Amino acid sequence: QAGRYVVVEVATGETRLQRDAGVSWYPASLTKMMTIYSVFEELKAGRLTLSMPLSFSEHARSREASKLGLGPGQTITIEQALQALVAHSANDVATALGERISGSEPAFAQRMTETARRLGMTATTFRNANGLPDPAQTTTARDLAILGVALVKDFPQYYGYFATRNVMIGKQKVGLGVKFLDLYAPYADGFKTGFVCASGFNIVGSAVRDGRRLVAVAFGFRRADLRDEFLVRLFDEAFALKTGG
Repeated sequence: QAGRYVVVEVATGETRLQRDAGVSWYPASLTKMMTIYSVFEELKAGRLTLSMPLSFSEHARSREASKLGLGPGQTITIEQALQALVAHSANDVATALGERISGSEPAFAQRMTETARRLGMTATTFRNANGLPDPAQTTTARDLAILGVALVKDFPQYYGYFATRNVMIGKQKVGLGVKFLDLYAPYADGFKTGFVCASGFNIVGSAVRDGRRLVAVAFGFRRADLRDEFLVRLFDEAFALKTGG
């Protein structure tokens, strides 16, 4: 059983299914969805391009795994960075992007929190760009559903990055991908998973079926496979419900 969950109809904002969707929870690597939202904002504004190089400070390179683990002076492109966030949940990449956009990770976390408020995520506070444990970094299933809907609606031109399975870094293929995408094929096309000990295994997913797009959030599983299987059942149940339109 999941701890908390919600399923939202993207076209109407309707809540289809929910349990404890407003209860505070640790986002873990689902944090990176907001990091990616911020990168999409910078791309749309022209302050970043997909081909720009991204360098890594000592602080970024010192982040705990999962990470790319690049050496001093090594760079990747912004596009590879986006792919690495989705496919490999790279903590060093998230920190490097935050530093590139806002000058420091704390400043970027403040921007993330301000963006959350603007989107209507009233119960979310960010303290870092990657989701590594911080007791003050909290969210709710409802708020992450709002973020998922915003990513779909605000950046259709970039949304496809959430279906990334792996990324080539030099000659090395990196990434485990999001297994839910394969489990719920051909309907699923995003988003992200996350885990820290305090939160259990979490997921935000999106799927299109019979012309309808739903976004679902589920928190608090003790194993990744239980989380993925639950989300498949949750989507099946929600798609079986008629929309009020």
